Amino acid sequence: MPKSAYRGTKTGMPVYASSCTINDVGKKFICCTEGCNARMILVNAANPLDAFFRSKDKSQHISNKCIKNSIIFDASKYAENRFDINFAFDSMLGKRPSTERGTTGTKTGSVGGSRQLRIHTLPKLYAMCISKDKTDNYNGILIDEILVDNENFDKYSGGIKGNRIVETSKYHKAKDELAFIMNYPAGNFGTGSWVKIIFEDTQMFWNQYNKLKNSNHIEPIIIAGNWETISGNPEFHSQCVIHSESQIYYAIEQ
Repeated sequence: MPKSAYRGTKTGMPVYASSCTINDVGKKFICCTEGCNARMILVNAANPLDAFFRSKDKSQHISNKCIKNSIIFDASKYAENRFDINFAFDSMLGKRPSTERGTTGTKTGSVGGSRQLRIHTLPKLYAMCISKDKTDNYNGILIDEILVDNENFDKYSGGIKGNRIVETSKYHKAKDELAFIMNYPAGNFGTGSWVKIIFEDTQMFWNQYNKLKNSNHIEPIIIAGNWETISGNPEFHSQCVIHSESQIYYAIEQ
């Protein structure tokens, strides 16, 4: 849900949806991403707190940045001091139930009332990471050690190892395998860099195949995995095993 866009032409400063009025409904707005001229429309203009922009035609976007601009992380809903990177990856890889459990801590709200949760799902972990710089920390964990994308490509271009979430995009099915070769990073034109995801379950593979075939090459597909580096293979330099569908997140425009 992009909160800002250019009004009419890409001159001056973008406007926030919250500052628009009902009179702006139907008027021309343009995507904020540099170089992208995709038309945007104003939604929920009557309620400024919930107002946002949506693309008129997603195929007009030129970059995965356009999609990422629509992903908003509400930090107030999550307790940073409860974040546990091992718990999060265990949840995403299907090693524990994905529902949030645990006792109310000293800073998580009153008993019987609402309380802040800890991040343990891929969509929320990704949203948190892209809301920060790679040099930032979240409960003592460096973002550069969680999210692998184009910003830290130089660091990971030779191989990815350990628990990481990796921003990829569709490339192709691996021949005679329950596996996909994915672009890394998502917009990797000219980098010669790919990763492989291997499915341990046949039905899960075909479920994802049917989703993946409708994805375009700029839509980020986020993969959570325990990655290993593969040496001497020109087709891919890293791979991970998909144990659970909660390891895959299609970051479409929201």
